[in-house]
Amino acid sequence: MGKLDRFEINFDPGQGVFFAGSVVRGTIVIVLKDAMKMRVAVVVVVVVVVVVVVVVVVVVVIWGTDFSLLP
Repeated sequence: MGKLDRFEINFDPGQGVFFAGSVVRGTIVIVLKDAMKMRVAVVVVVVVVVVVVVVVVVVVVIWGTDFSLLP
């Protein structure tokens, strides 16, 4: 996949369930194969963070606080 060698999202341990208003903490690890202009790298990080936040919000909206439907 181009210059991207590894991409990880690691949530801090201790919080397995998120509720509306919860604080989500963790790290995003991006390892590149080649040099990349910093401007492009910053855009990639911002897009990834936005996607993660949207996914968490969608999950909370769909299931609300009733996680009994989760596998």
